[in-house]
Amino acid sequence: MLCGIYKSFTKSNLIPYEIERNELNYKIWKYSNNYIYDIIQRHIEQNNDIFSFAKYIGKDVNNAIKYLKIFISFSNNGKIILNQNNELCYLKDLKNEGKNKDEVIPEELKNISKKLGYDVKKILINKNMERSCSESLSLFDLCRIIDNLVKKKYNNPENHPDKEFREAINDLIENYFESIEEEKIKDLFPFIISKKEQIILNVIYDKKTRKDITELVQNYGTDAIEKMLKNPELSKLIVTGKLNDDIYKKILEKNNSEIIINDNAKKINLEFSSDSIPNENVIFFKSSFNNILSYGNELDFTNKINKQNGIRGEAYIYELLKNSCNYKTVTWKMLNEYVGGELFEYNGKKYYINSSEGSPYDIVVETYQGNKYYIEVKSTKNQFGNKVPFYLSQNQIETMRSVKNPDKYILAVVYDVINNPRHFFMCLSDNIN
Repeated sequence: MLCGIYKSFTKSNLIPYEIERNELNYKIWKYSNNYIYDIIQRHIEQNNDIFSFAKYIGKDVNNAIKYLKIFISFSNNGKIILNQNNELCYLKDLKNEGKNKDEVIPEELKNISKKLGYDVKKILINKNMERSCSESLSLFDLCRIIDNLVKKKYNNPENHPDKEFREAINDLIENYFESIEEEKIKDLFPFIISKKEQIILNVIYDKKTRKDITELVQNYGTDAIEKMLKNPELSKLIVTGKLNDDIYKKILEKNNSEIIINDNAKKINLEFSSDSIPNENVIFFKSSFNNILSYGNELDFTNKINKQNGIRGEAYIYELLKNSCNYKTVTWKMLNEYVGGELFEYNGKKYYINSSEGSPYDIVVETYQGNKYYIEVKSTKNQFGNKVPFYLSQNQIETMRSVKNPDKYILAVVYDVINNPRHFFMCLSDNIN
């Protein structure tokens, strides 16, 4: 095998000859192997990355990696190990990803790290090379490195206008922080969480924007800044340079409605009930959703985190109804009872999920009396008491209108869906205008 690799790497037509293995020939075997190792190593080291190496030996990338792995099983000396940028490196300069084989560092954190000037992929061993390093870099380690990098950069005001720094802060605070629990954030990023509001104002909002904010506060009151800090959509618009005065005004003029409203909004009266939230009056609003900028990013249906939270809310309501034993059948439209679709784990159970996009409801319940309840689940990571937007599609509005008593169309709203879900149900009581 070693001789075959030698011929491929050196493009030699030498004919191999195997001598007998015994004590007398031991030193010859050892010397010959070391000689071959050195030659192959030099040929590999002529290349900077896996792509140039693959081209050099006339193989595709996957086969080039296989050749490397075979050679590394004999010797890992030299600059012949791939990092996660697919560059050839010395093994001693690399680390395993994660404290063990089960821990994975999210790609978004690696990208954030790179924007902060620390390309962590350069020092992490390529996953095709397995865990061959003597040292490892854990998720906790990288989070603390990022925290210290932000601290160092933030403490020098000259770094605040830097585009890469701004994007890194935005990706971290407005995206990654949304995917983990608050207690974890405090543990992993102690500096950033302690200075979060100041960092947002001084880094995400540049000098001109802060001047605009000052003027807006004078025009719209002291709570304007608080509204902005709680609005991730604003940060995205600022980072991408799409924020203007008109959008500012639209956002600041909006009241804290549970449902987005516009000038032509129509009220929808709903009956309210819950066994986890105290009873109180709730008002929904219908909206055309045209040219309206929502509070927060909860209505970004393409956002992977929002999608996961939506599925989590549906699973919560599904289990709640199923476990109540009050209904003849409870059917979750996204659920594939056979193995297939995307695996989703909730409360220690495995569900296989298929998309049900376009459906005006998520769950259908049949009572023992033969009535049907069509349930649309709306989920938010916010705790109950916060004002959050929920969008009702035209299809959902029409379905509400079409369902007649004793059947019902019900909205199930789940708050704090990640940590401690609480819910209420709302049912249309009057016809929709």
